[in-house]
Amino acid sequence: MSAVRTRLAGLKLGHRLRAFRSAAGLVATPARFIAREAVFYPMRAVPGLLDRVPNRATYTLRAGGRRVTIRHGTPDVYLLHEALGREAYIPPRAAADALLAVGRPLRVVDLGANIGLFEIALAPHAPVARVVAYEPDPDNLELLRRNVAGGGGAAWRIVEACAAGTDGQVPFLAGRFAESRVPEAGAEGPTVTVAARDVFPDLAEADLVKIDIEGGEWEILGDPRLAASPARALVLEYHRWRCPGREPREAALSALRDAGYATGAPREEAPGFGVVWAWRP
Repeated sequence: MSAVRTRLAGLKLGHRLRAFRSAAGLVATPARFIAREAVFYPMRAVPGLLDRVPNRATYTLRAGGRRVTIRHGTPDVYLLHEALGREAYIPPRAAADALLAVGRPLRVVDLGANIGLFEIALAPHAPVARVVAYEPDPDNLELLRRNVAGGGGAAWRIVEACAAGTDGQVPFLAGRFAESRVPEAGAEGPTVTVAARDVFPDLAEADLVKIDIEGGEWEILGDPRLAASPARALVLEYHRWRCPGREPREAALSALRDAGYATGAPREEAPGFGVVWAWRP
């Protein structure tokens, strides 16, 4: 769900308003939600303004009573609609059956946790025992910690690093909400240096893996250790950034199948971006 700004740019005003109303309808105080978004959304037009105003707000979700904190006037609002309104993270039947066969609450590894909506969206549909969440962006980490503390019975371990195939340090485009990422070759703006961590020790104990790391997925998908992961299901958002082939969709499907996964039909979010579920047959 991270090609958000790309998708938002292509949405007509009516579609945007429906998404915002959908997000507001998820919380117990929708009028407050809409009023805050009406104040902060126009501030997007002034570069850096949202960094200087108190646009964070915490809400109680209507379903389940979880507490969730978002940043108004940012793609967080659309992500809330996508994750909980459209249920973009609910596994298809074959993936759900594979997870049910685990026979216990799930061990989840979330690569690119952002503000923590994946586990919140998944919890009503599958019991979750443990989440290992990778997130390198300092702004996202602040909200992730708040949302982890907002409820739910899972045990969390937050890894403040980029998900990668090796340990090290990498340049990072921070402060871009769901599109913060390691840049492609060439200038994309100022970067900070963040830690990178090898994810495969955690994948070796996972039942379900979510990968949404803005082009970093290609390193993990190309690693032969992926085939040895015991994860029964995997949900991937693929991106054109740093893709090793001309067609990100086909590159993602091929890599997952080479690792021994069956795949569902990808849902294209924008040209070069999409989401696909995979599971062990």
